[in-house]
Amino acid sequence: MTFGASLRALRLRYGLSQRALAEQLGAGFSRASIARWEHVGPPQHGPWLERALRLCEFFEVTFDELIGSPS
Repeated sequence: MTFGASLRALRLRYGLSQRALAEQLGAGFSRASIARWEHVGPPQHGPWLERALRLCEFFEVTFDELIGSPS
């Protein structure tokens, strides 16, 4: 499963829209960034690792579970 697919599955498991997830996570997250991450994957620049770790804490999953494994 890819990072985007994993993020989407976790978001849906929690019953959250992209906007609701962004609001729950606060600064550094927007509905557009959540959508982009789900469809394109994590950015290749910027502080995305810090944001990914915040997602792990929010969903109570490991980083490996969030980023998925290569197929």
